Amino acid sequence: MKYGQPIDRNPCPGNIRSGISTDEDKSLGNIQKGGTAPVVDVLYYGDPVKNRA
Repeated sequence: MKYGQPIDRNPCPGNIRSGISTDEDKSLGNIQKGGTAPVVDVLYYGDPVKNRA
């Protein structure tokens, strides 16, 4: 949005060729890849892992 680009129609050309038409589509794919394990910790960027499940 900062650069005047619409965020709802901005996937890269490779994603478009694969059938992903929006960044929302891509995000839904990421959710599916997350699996079904429970969340056991939340880290800030660069924090070391403390709890291993």
